[in-house]
Amino acid sequence: MLFFLSMVVVILQSLTFARMMGYIALPGEVSQGQRLRLALEGELSYYRDLAEKYRVSDSAAVLREIERMDSALAKVRTSKDAHGVMAVGGQVDTAIRTAVRERMRGKSEAILKADPAVSTYGQEAELLVVKQGGEVVVHPTDDSIKLKPTTITKLNELPGLDIEPLYFRLTHGKVTMISQRDLLQTGALLMRENRQLRQVLQTVREQVGSSEVSGRGIVAEASDAPGGYLWVQIVHERDIREIVNSLFGAGAEAVQIGSERFGATSWVRCVGPVVVVNGRQVAANPITVQAVGDPARLKASLSDLRREFELTQKHLDIREVERLTLNPYRIPGT
Repeated sequence: MLFFLSMVVVILQSLTFARMMGYIALPGEVSQGQRLRLALEGELSYYRDLAEKYRVSDSAAVLREIERMDSALAKVRTSKDAHGVMAVGGQVDTAIRTAVRERMRGKSEAILKADPAVSTYGQEAELLVVKQGGEVVVHPTDDSIKLKPTTITKLNELPGLDIEPLYFRLTHGKVTMISQRDLLQTGALLMRENRQLRQVLQTVREQVGSSEVSGRGIVAEASDAPGGYLWVQIVHERDIREIVNSLFGAGAEAVQIGSERFGATSWVRCVGPVVVVNGRQVAANPITVQAVGDPARLKASLSDLRREFELTQKHLDIREVERLTLNPYRIPGT
């Protein structure tokens, strides 16, 4: 009898340990493996939708990486398995962006070649073409390069520019799309950013002003999933950029992240758990984004993103405010 009771105790202890480790679950209880798979399935669904939206779902590289992620996802049982899926997820994201960039290559090069400012340019320079707030912005390393408004309009129609900026090298009238890695290897990217900041100083002061901006608007707070540690459960710089782009696209007069006003040359980086805007660290989790403009329109512009957050248990809380006062724009490094 004593032996029987001892065996029962051992079995119960083993079951308790297995449940704590997430190997088994009680009836009706979601196991750790199931929770991990649900979160990762949301990320995979996001990538599939992204590939479909930007018309690269038929790309061999994209299909291969999505299949790899799907296959790895089916084997998720522990957090270690989940980390493997997240690593593949990063490769899916890279494959999609690469395919989007390649899809835009021929058309974007042709658009630029047709512009006299490019076709008659007799030196060497680089161009960055990026979409900010729903509008195309072109940053040349030589400020004598002035593209025609019709060229900007055609670039603005390129599908995918809102998620993947394009870099070009101009060489005596020729245009070649180059990768960000190429620019980093040659040091041109750092030189371009430094020169841009100096060249647009006066323009930025005129556009965003050196004074406060006040008015009606919204306050949005983006938070990680409670206790979340998966890639998809953390608020990243991509999420912050999407919030900012949506707000400007909805007619925001001014946007501020934390204490940093977002201007024409502003940038956001996530370095581990630290969020940096314009070279300055801002408070995170939640990331607070304020915008001055029509509260109803601004709030509505974030509705789709808010639903995406909910899929991975992240939070995007939005409230309308009758009066906001945003800080003056500060040039990075000043």
